[in-house]
Amino acid sequence: MHVPWAIDEADLAVIGPADSRVQEIRTTHFPWNTVVHLCRDFGVGTCSGCSGILISPRRVLTAAHCLWSSARGAPQRIFVVAGRRGRGTMPFGGVESRGFWIPRGFMTGPRRSEWDWGLIILRHSVSRALRRFLPIRALSHLLHRDLREQGYISVVAYPSDRPVGA
Repeated sequence: MHVPWAIDEADLAVIGPADSRVQEIRTTHFPWNTVVHLCRDFGVGTCSGCSGILISPRRVLTAAHCLWSSARGAPQRIFVVAGRRGRGTMPFGGVESRGFWIPRGFMTGPRRSEWDWGLIILRHSVSRALRRFLPIRALSHLLHRDLREQGYISVVAYPSDRPVGA
């Protein structure tokens, strides 16, 4: 599927004092195939990138800041691509969103970071080839602390400060 506005524009980010990120190349294998690239059009016809994770065939969990900006408002269109490894790869195709939801607390504050999550509903399933999705459950504070201290927590996303697939 060709999407004329799916060309990633600069959505710059700052990554700590040292950049230790690595590119995952097994993007068609679970769980990496559930990581999605979000191509957001804020009304100018270009793509502003962000990331999310498939939690069901038609649901994407993402950050609220991917879905609403005090400067740009909400995106007019969101195109979701799973398992992307580079600019020209869409191994499972892509799907346009039907709608999305973010907590009111993110828009109204005052502690927006506590509400920085959102849900995207897709028009249809990304691909019949995707049969497993990441489960969602709340962790106890003790388990979260143990995982964090043992280094088992990783942030997985498409970097907005590099070209798609870099």
